[in-house]
Amino acid sequence: MTRKEIRPPGGPAELGTALSYASYELPAGVEDFYSELNGFEVAWRSDRTGYGQPAEGSINLLPVQRIFGDWRGTVWFESAGDERFRDVKPFDLFQPEACMAFRQPPDESPEDHVQLHVFGEEVTATAYTFTDYVDRLLVSRGFSYWQTTLCDDAQETPEAKRFRDRAPALFPDIDLGLFVPR
Repeated sequence: MTRKEIRPPGGPAELGTALSYASYELPAGVEDFYSELNGFEVAWRSDRTGYGQPAEGSINLLPVQRIFGDWRGTVWFESAGDERFRDVKPFDLFQPEACMAFRQPPDESPEDHVQLHVFGEEVTATAYTFTDYVDRLLVSRGFSYWQTTLCDDAQETPEAKRFRDRAPALFPDIDLGLFVPR
């Protein structure tokens, strides 16, 4: 394990901040999860893949009070005139260049289904809720880019293939049937 931090439960102040940013309606499962744990970070690396190259994983579930705030300057850039990703609200910053996120149009509540966002490039929808995502996140142990397996148009990417090929070598109990688009 190269990094770990487990945060205490989100209290009324943290959840209240998130609710106000989210137009007073959080996506399904968010309040329950963050009432127990206000996010966590884990990073790991292993040479036990049998492929001659190490495998890595990372989870960075942000504190709830941070998710639905203003991501200007990180996700979208007003000064550049590029507001394509203004409604993207990251919750798992699993890589410096990518995250899982909610979409929240201005003055509306966030959508329930989570999205894969590559900063400055694209947002890819999944049919999974936050609870579905967390269930799979824990099974995947945050294996690098496992999230691509949830997206219809990413099934043949090197990242999805690497996860399907190498994760069972590290985690023999893994159920790859969980890692498909809906």
